[in-house]
Amino acid sequence: MADFQRPLEDSLLQHIEKMLHAPTAPEIPPEAAGNEKLRAIHDYLSGLRQILTSFAKGDFSQDILLRGVVAGRLKALQADLLHMTWQIQQVANGDFTQRVEFMGDYAKAFNSMVEQLDSALTALRDKEEELTKLTLTLQHEVQQKDEALAALSKSEARFRYMAEHDILTGVLNRRSFYDLAALELDRARRENYACSVVMLDIDHFKHFNDAHGHLEGDAALRHVTETAKEALRLGDLIGRYGGEEFVLFLPRTSLETGRSIADRLRMAIADSPVNTKCGLVPVTVSMGLAHIPAEQGKERDVPFLEKFLGLADDALYAAKKSGRNCLKIAPPQVQSPTSSPLMP
Repeated sequence: MADFQRPLEDSLLQHIEKMLHAPTAPEIPPEAAGNEKLRAIHDYLSGLRQILTSFAKGDFSQDILLRGVVAGRLKALQADLLHMTWQIQQVANGDFTQRVEFMGDYAKAFNSMVEQLDSALTALRDKEEELTKLTLTLQHEVQQKDEALAALSKSEARFRYMAEHDILTGVLNRRSFYDLAALELDRARRENYACSVVMLDIDHFKHFNDAHGHLEGDAALRHVTETAKEALRLGDLIGRYGGEEFVLFLPRTSLETGRSIADRLRMAIADSPVNTKCGLVPVTVSMGLAHIPAEQGKERDVPFLEKFLGLADDALYAAKKSGRNCLKIAPPQVQSPTSSPLMP
C-alpha cells in the first residue's frame, strides 16, 4: 500500500512545487484529478498567483476573495499599498505633509524623500521670490535709466538747438548759418547747380525801437522771421547776422528764381504789420541779392561764401540808398568785392 501511494505523493508534491515556482500554473495531474483537497489547494494557489501578479504589475485593485492567514496578510498589504499610492498622488499634487507610518524602512525612505522635496520646494519658492524682487528692482532701475537717458537726450537736443540758433528769433545764428551754407555750397559744387545769397535789413528799426520800446522791437524781429520762414522754401536757410540784419541762402536757384523768392518775402513782410500795444505798425525790409552761378568757383567754402555775402551787402546798401523797401541785385562779377569779408 505504501509502495502504491509514493508515486502519487511525489506527483502531488511536484504539482505544488510547480504552482509555487513555475511561470505558468500547471494542470492538476490526471491521477489526482478527483482529489478534492488537492483541487482546493490548487485553486487557492492559483488565486494567490493571480493576486501577486496584479500586485507585481502595480494593480492593487484586485478583489481578494480568499480566506486564511496569507489572504489576510495580502489584504493588509493591499490596503497599505493603496494608501501609499494615494499619498504619492497627494505629494505629486503638492501636498508635502504626507507621511507613511507603516512598512518600516520604506516608510523612512518615503518620509525622508517627501521632507527633502518640501525643503527643496520651499528653497525654490524663496529663490523665486528673491528673483521676482530683483527683477522688479532691475525693471525700476532700467526705467529710471531710460528716463534719465531720455531727459539727457532732450537736454542735449535743447542745448544743441540753443548753440545753433538765435535765442530771440529761433533762426540760425551766424556761425551755424555759415557752417550749413558752406555744406550747401560744397553740394552745389559737386552737383553743379546755382545758388543765391540775400542780406536783409529791417528798415528804420532804431526808430521803431525808440517809438515803441525794445520789447515791441523784439516782437517785430520775431514777426519778421516767422513771416520769412513761411515765405521761404523747404531747404532754404535763414540766419540772424546781427541786430535787425538777417542773411538767407537759397540753394538750387537761378537768378530769376532767387529774385522771385526774395521779392515775395519782402512783399509778405510789407503786407503783414506788427501787432503792438499801439495797434498794427507796418514794417518793411531792404534786401540785397548776390547770385552764384553753377560754374562759378572751384572751391565753394566759407571764404567763397563771404565774397558773395559782401556783394549782397553792397546790394543791400544800394537798396537803402534808393529809398528802402526794395530788392537790389548785385552785378554778376565776383572779383574783389568792395565790402570787407564777413566773419562768423
